[in-house]
Order: sequence, then C-alpha cells, then structure tokens
Amino acid sequence: MSKEESSDTHKKAAKTKQTNRLAYESAPCGENTSENASTHNMSTGRNLSQNSDEENSQHVHSSVVPVGAPDLEPLDRYLDAGHRHKRHLVRTLITRPVISTLVRPTVLGEENVEGLEGAYILIPNHSSHLDAPMVFSLLPRSLTERLATGAAADYFYRRRFISTLTSLFFNTYPIERSGGGKNREIRTREREGRSSHGGGRSTQGAPTRSAKSTHTHTSPPARGRAHGMTGRLLEAGVPILVFPEGTRSRTGEIGTPKPGAAALAIRYEIPLVPIAMKGGHEAMPVGAAFPKVGSEVFLFIGKPMYARQDETSEEFMARVFRAITAMLEQSSAQPIDESGSSLFE
Repeated sequence: MSKEESSDTHKKAAKTKQTNRLAYESAPCGENTSENASTHNMSTGRNLSQNSDEENSQHVHSSVVPVGAPDLEPLDRYLDAGHRHKRHLVRTLITRPVISTLVRPTVLGEENVEGLEGAYILIPNHSSHLDAPMVFSLLPRSLTERLATGAAADYFYRRRFISTLTSLFFNTYPIERSGGGKNREIRTREREGRSSHGGGRSTQGAPTRSAKSTHTHTSPPARGRAHGMTGRLLEAGVPILVFPEGTRSRTGEIGTPKPGAAALAIRYEIPLVPIAMKGGHEAMPVGAAFPKVGSEVFLFIGKPMYARQDETSEEFMARVFRAITAMLEQSSAQPIDESGSSLFE
C-alpha cells in the first residue's frame, strides 16, 4: 500500500470515529423519551460489566459525572430478581391479556433471538401509542424480562404513583432532558415558581394547601443523579428499548431514524435488534383515544445486527431500518434483498 493510500485509510477511520462520537454524544439516551413511559456481546462473549477501569473511564456518559453532582441513581432495581418477578406477574396477569383482548397479535421471528443474552438495544418502528405496551407484553419473555426504557425524569418521575406504575409496566429509568424544542422542564419550573407566589406548591414540592400533596407529588431525581443511566445499564448487561424515529408516524409510514442508538451500539460493541411492527397505526393512530378492538397487528423480530468495521452510526442505523422496512413489506421475519441474501448480514 502506498503512503497516500495509507494516509487516506487513516483519515477515513478517524472521520468515522469522530462521526460516531458526535452522534453518541448528541443522543445519550436514545430517541424515545419524549413520548414513551418509553444491551453482552454474543459475537465476542465480552461482558460489558467486566471492562477494565481504563476502558470504563472512556465511556463518557457512564463515567463522567458533573462536578458537585449527587450520588448516581442506583441500578439495583434493574438487576433485582424480585422486581423482575413482579413485572412478570403484571405482564402475565394484566398487560398481555388486555393487549391480546384489544388487538389480534401475531409474533414471528422468535428463532432469530434464541440464546440472545445480556446487553442489546431493541429498535422498533413507531406509529402508535400501542407500540411500547405491545413490545413489553407480546414479545418473548427472554427479550423483555430485563428490558428497560428511558422516561423523562422531569415528567414521569414527578409523581411517585406514576413513576411506580411506569416502572412496573415498562421498567423505566430516569432520563434528564436539557430542554429540547418544548423546553418542558423550564416551563415546569416557571409554573412552580408562579404557584409558589400564589399559595400553591413551592418549587421544592412542599405542600402549602393540604397534606394530600405529600402523597401525590414528589420531586424528580436530583439533577445529575440520573446522569449516564443508559450507558451504565448497558455496561451492567441490561438491554434497552429505543424508538429511533423519536415520535409516532402520523401516516403509518416509517420516518427518518436518528443515529443515537446505533452510536451506543458501536460504542459498547453490542447488537441492535430490529423489530418491525405492522398494524399498530391502523389499530390506534395518532389522535385516537382508544384502539380499534379486534385490529390485527404483527410483530416481526429480526436477527441481532452488529456494526461493520468503519461503519458510521448513520450508516448502521440506515442498514437496520432497511431490514425493518423489508420485514414490513415482505411480512416476514426473514427478509431478503434482490439477490436473495439476508438483510441481517
């Protein structure tokens, strides 16, 4: 290889690493936190929780803690067998029977994830409020037993009752949002500030009207306490759910996925597991208050997909979504391209 070719190769590798790093840092918690109460490397056998201290120090979101931040949110609940048993009972006695009564589900492709263990990221398309409930209640227990999903700390963790319910049904973990387009956290603080001058709750959540507030309201985790939860869970071998499109499709058509989850998969050397969900939009489209009872829905489980060498997070995510699109179009958990080759390779 000439010096010029060698130089070009090194430049391309450096550019790929920089692109993946930027995508990872721009979406540390995936893309599903705005709407949803919403991974052990099989190919190498590498246990992410057993990385050396030097390697772990390089995981920005799991190791770099803001100066003066409180103790980090503990991970015990996500690794606790008792919590998993409670969630299994909820799934068996409540969510699965309810979902199976409302819609007529068919799940295909379980053979694609046989033996899958440890950390991975489930990647479904997103077109209905039924999507998260269907993922957690209809997919095989082996996929969802320890599956966790991010929920906005400033919204879902303000009321203890709500945070407890979402934890049981969706195994949520708190995600700190820095603002975003709606600046919901800022507006919430402004409302609290106004209410504190008008005789309502103070910004610390202390009740000034009645003792009832003490039981219904609670403060979200202290700023910084939930820092790096996604990365810490993945390192501990806990799989997570991410909807890369970020919002539900208004038409039922697949939207443009964001690359954050792919960047996480590349960083932690774990697979993305594509899930194609068909019929959810027809069963409960955006704006519907209740699903159309008896609607037929399909969940196609794809094979775990790993990033290729020097593949950017954008390229990796695009490849995964091509597989999801093909599963939907072919109504199959074993999609193939024009040449007859598997789209999971």
